[in-house]
Amino acid sequence: MANETNTRSPSAEAEEARVRAGLATLVERSRKLVPVLKERAAKTAQLRRLPDETVADLHEAGVFRCLQPRRVGGWELDYGCQLEIGAELGRGCGSTAWVAVLAASHHWLLGMFNAEAQDEVWGPSPDTLLSTSWGLQRIDAKPVPGGYRVSGHWKFSSGADHCTWVQVFVPVSDGNGGVKPLVGLVPRKDYQVADAWFAHGLAGTGSNDILIENAFI
Repeated sequence: MANETNTRSPSAEAEEARVRAGLATLVERSRKLVPVLKERAAKTAQLRRLPDETVADLHEAGVFRCLQPRRVGGWELDYGCQLEIGAELGRGCGSTAWVAVLAASHHWLLGMFNAEAQDEVWGPSPDTLLSTSWGLQRIDAKPVPGGYRVSGHWKFSSGADHCTWVQVFVPVSDGNGGVKPLVGLVPRKDYQVADAWFAHGLAGTGSNDILIENAFI
């Protein structure tokens, strides 16, 4: 029987070690936030969104950037790391954990866009946050040169009050009688956040509505 040998390259082993160490760091930082998140839990529910100081703490801890590409200053850890981080944050405040996990996931989504789109969002600041909304209520998307003119209404955009970009579901005609699903990336100047989140559970997630009127996407 031939002896088994380790065929992994030193660079692959180093990358695995980097990811493990990064996750351990972010989980520990999240654990240290639990006491203050507990103290703010009632305030968070009353505000119906995260307090600004909680968002600042999450930025300082680096948890929003766990899946953000390294080329723009993120940790670029493995998908799923946000759940371990969220599990710790949730010991202090469920709403905070929800928003942190989703915000991190939105960074992962933007990482699938081309570098030009990423730089438009993160170029001014790698701390820029994005929300998403797939809860489409109405839409009008007209093809124009270079893209679409879009108006619509989407629900359940968690953390939207703290974000300056949104990714929305934009179904358009494929030209053959079917539908082509697109994701529209929209800056804050081209949409409104409608105060519509009144819930008993996860009351502090600020999962408000997104309104867009004649924006170019």
